[in-house]
Formats: sequence, structure tokens, C-alpha cells
Amino acid sequence: MRRHRWRTPPDDGSVLIDPALPDIEAALRDSREQLDRSDLSICNEPLCRLRADARVQIGDSASSLYIPQVRQPLISPKAPWILTGHQPELFHPGVWLKNFAANAIARRTGGVAVNVVVDTDNVKNDSIRVPVWSDDPRLVRTDHVRFDHVAGDMPIELWRDRDESQFDRAMVQVQALSAWRRFQPVFETFWRHAQLFRASSPHGGNIGLRFAFARRQLESAWGSENVDVLQSDICRTRAFAFFLAGILQDAVRFHEIYNGCLEDYRQSHRLKSDNHPAPDLQRDNDWIELPFWIRKNGESTRSRLFARQHCAVFQLRCGQTGAAIEAPREPGALAEFLAAGEWHIRTRALTTTLFARLFLADLFIHGIGGAKYDEATDQIIERFFDMKPPEYAVVTGTLRLPLQSFPAHRAHHDQLWRWLRDLDWSPEKFIDAPDPATQQWMKAKRYERDALPATAEERKARFRTLQELTRSLRPLVADKRARVEQFLRDCDLELAANAVLESREYAFVLHPEEKLRPFLTQWS
Repeated sequence: MRRHRWRTPPDDGSVLIDPALPDIEAALRDSREQLDRSDLSICNEPLCRLRADARVQIGDSASSLYIPQVRQPLISPKAPWILTGHQPELFHPGVWLKNFAANAIARRTGGVAVNVVVDTDNVKNDSIRVPVWSDDPRLVRTDHVRFDHVAGDMPIELWRDRDESQFDRAMVQVQALSAWRRFQPVFETFWRHAQLFRASSPHGGNIGLRFAFARRQLESAWGSENVDVLQSDICRTRAFAFFLAGILQDAVRFHEIYNGCLEDYRQSHRLKSDNHPAPDLQRDNDWIELPFWIRKNGESTRSRLFARQHCAVFQLRCGQTGAAIEAPREPGALAEFLAAGEWHIRTRALTTTLFARLFLADLFIHGIGGAKYDEATDQIIERFFDMKPPEYAVVTGTLRLPLQSFPAHRAHHDQLWRWLRDLDWSPEKFIDAPDPATQQWMKAKRYERDALPATAEERKARFRTLQELTRSLRPLVADKRARVEQFLRDCDLELAANAVLESREYAFVLHPEEKLRPFLTQWS
């Protein structure tokens, strides 16, 4: 298993792009040629034909994704497709950077930049984290402003706001709590776009789609003509039905390969957790868990998919306790079964990128986390599909809010701590102009420190003498110790404040355009 050691860029405004942009273009050409020449067939259907079908279907669904007056760019199914994706959340700018990198590569290669809106994952956040100041600037902290109240697990594709007024109040609350005295974030512009989508689209109640639409409007205004597609729409394509059928028909082998690749990944990375990069798939007699979610239409709770072959059909089950559901074995009929909409089957983490890389993308762009996990996906592609996995790129960056941090740093803290320790145990180092009595104590301590006692009793006596002499000297440096203690407390406060002020995790909507836009569009 190949391993990479990517690291988050540490400096404000720094980026990671691997391979470098000129090499990415070469990787795209190589990957495109490899996929076009592949002799892989899924359920007797050539991969190249499934890729072409998927692109046409995805293009059709993307064209009408948002609102009639704001159309997405047309997608050419024959052009190179540069894919990236993420959940429609308020993520940090380093995540958003992938979209602009995809756009830059597409422009250079005559391709199409496609962003997969992963609306099949559960909602993770119904609030936005903001910095909040107090009268003492060292006591800056973070608070969370809720824009919705999500109760329990819910896929993003079903995320409807429970209180529209809460969503509207969030804009005012963010601006008030954050006390944006220092700069003007793009938050209000973004929120206005989200409110426009709510008012103009039949899907406006979905908060994830609101955020995706608002993000796209900023991208378009800044010259990035990406096309958004929904992961839930991808899971309705004919190509996805063939992908699913191919795994269902060979479920035992896929199950073994999948778990084996996860175990190899854990051993390679020396991980003790059984949940990384994903949990092992389970078995219940002849029922085999596969890396998909299943949900009955009208229900918000999704379950792990278990399956088995029974006569001429697949039997599917929601989790380990649900009743058996019969689905056709033939891929075309399975596609019709999924299109009927009574049951929804969605990819899980690794199968999301596995499908995207094999059936849609000519090049996929990951962040660091997804790229590391796709080391396991590469192994699954090699072992199950018996083909070399397509290359992927890694893009991320660090952008901090333009807030003034404090001069304290960890090295200063450690030095103060060492001084405090020395003041306790070697106070003689800090005594200026000692009087004769103090000089005698210091001389006695030097003598005891340099002595070489021969027996255990002598060593114990030496230790006790050194302690007594040290206790006698400590009062003479009490004032210095108090000052160092205060410096250390101040340093701790400043370091805690810097952790808030210098975080790279704040949502992109909290950044000002004059800093955010150049960071994102640097390759344009």
C-alpha cells in the first residue's frame, strides 16, 4: 500500500497542491487515457459506456439543480471532467480551495470542473462557530450561532429548516456576536444568496442546497464556473445501478477484499481504532453488509445495507433487524427499481469516491483526509476490479481571519516554565549581590552538589542537606518567582487567545473578500 505524508500548510495563505499544477495536467491526461482504454466491464457493460451514460444523466440533472433564473454552465460529457466534492457545509477556506483548483485545471485543459455536493451524508452542524471578544482582548472565545435545530441523525438531502425565522436571525446574531470591528466578512452576501434560493426554488427548504447555491453564486462572481451535482442524483443513475449490481453479485468477495484493505491500511498507518478509515463490514449468517446506506422513502433514518442472493433476486435488508426486500438481479431492472423511489440506496464514504473516480472523473481532487483514506480505496480498485486505480490530486490551504494575535508563543511559555522550575530548585542562580550569610549558604550548596558520597546513608544525608539549603534560599527570590508566575499566566492567556484568533477552521463565510478571493483565485 502506497503511503503519503501530506501535512496541513502551517502558514497563513499557504497551500498544498500535489502534484504541482503542471504535473496535475499530465496526470489528468494519463488518467483519461487509462480510463478510455480500460477493458473493465461491469455486469457485461463496458466501463467506457457506463461512464458516458453517467455523464449524460448527471449533466441533465445538474442543469436544473437550482433556480431557473440562475442556470449552471452546460456540461460536455466528452470533455475532461475534474471532480471534487464535499458536504454542503460552512467549511474552512482550505476545503473551498479545491473547487477553484478544479476550475483552474479545467480552464487549462479544456475540461469541466464538477463539484459533487455530498448530500447523502448526515447533517453534522446546525450552527456556525464565531470568535467573540470581551473587554480584555486576551479573553477572546468562540461561540456558536444556531441557524437550525437538527434532532437526531438526518441525511442532508432531507434537511429542511424547522424554523425559518431562526435562519434569518442567524445573520444578525453572527454580526452582533462577532463584533466585526476589524473587517467585513462575506457572510451577509452569502446569507442573502441562501435566502434568495429559499424564496425562489421548490427545494428552498433544504438548508444544504441553500448553502450550495450561495457558495456557487460567490464562485461565479469570482470567475469560477464549476458545475454542482448532487450525490443523491449520482445514486439514481443507470451507471450506479450497474455498479451496485456488480457488487451485489459478488458480495462475498467484495466483503472480504474491502475488510482486508481496511486492515492493511490500519497496519500500514499503525492505527488501533477499528473505525478508521471506515468500520469493518459485518456478516449475519448469509446476510452480508455492504458499504451502502438504505432508506425507505418517507423515512429520515438510514440503515446499513445487508444483502444476500436468493433465487433470481437480491434480498436487501435495513441493518441487522429489518425485513427482507426483494430487488431484481438484472442491472437494468435494478435501475428501474431504484428510480421508482420506494427505496433509496446511497454510497458510504469510500464507495462515494470509488464510484466518482471510476465512473465520472478523469481526475479527482481530494483534501488531505480524503486522500489518505483513498489509499484503501486504491487497494479495493486493484483487488476487486483488477485495474490500476486512477490518480488523484490533493489540494488544501490555510487561511486565517485577519485578526491581530498576541506575541506569545510556545517556546516562550516553555522558557518561562523552565525559569520557574529553576527558581524553585536552583534559586542561587537568580540571587543578585548576596550578603555574607547568603554567600555561605550558596557555597555550602555548591559543596554538597559537587560531593560524591560513598554510601547510601551519605547520599540520603546529602539530599536532605540540599533540600534544606534550597528552602533557605527560596525566600530571597520570591519576588522574581512571583513575576515569572505572572508572566506565565499572561503567556497562557495569550496562547489560549491565539488558539482562537489563529484557527484555520473558521467557516469561509467569516472571511473578508479582500483576503479570501485572492487566496482562492490564485491559479486563475
